[in-house]
Formats: sequence, structure tokens, C-alpha cells
Amino acid sequence: EEEFKKIVNRFKELYEYISLNDITNVDCVIEDTVCNVKGMYDVTLVLPLEEINLKGKWLVEFGLNEDFDDWQIHNVQIEGINF
Repeated sequence: EEEFKKIVNRFKELYEYISLNDITNVDCVIEDTVCNVKGMYDVTLVLPLEEINLKGKWLVEFGLNEDFDDWQIHNVQIEGINF
């Protein structure tokens, strides 16, 4: 978990500003102890002299931790972004 936070924070530090323009087609499916949430995204990454627009699919997979009765992130995929 801590390693994932570090990876995300390093990505965020590359840009002056990140603008989430849109999230669409959000779908959530829970089957037993697994939950998949997915959709489409549109984001603008702002650099000093450039703006980069990314669009694509995203997916977050959760697993139920029955000992603590909460959901933990097991997988994150964002098309066009390599963490």
C-alpha cells in the first residue's frame, strides 16, 4: 500500500496541475469477496509549456478483507498511464 502511494505521488509531482475533465460509464460489480469498478476517464496534465490530454479506460479491483470488514485495493489500471 505504501509503495503504491509513493508511485502515485511521484506521478503527480511530474505535473504542475492535473485536471480531471470527465469520468463516464462507471460500473461496479461485486461478486463474493471481489469488487471491480471501471469506467472511462478524460484528464489534462499541465506542464510549464505543455498540456497533455489523456483519455481511456480505468479499472480498480478490490478484495474484501473479512478480518477487518473493509475493501482493499488489489489492482489499479489506467489506460495511457504506466505507474
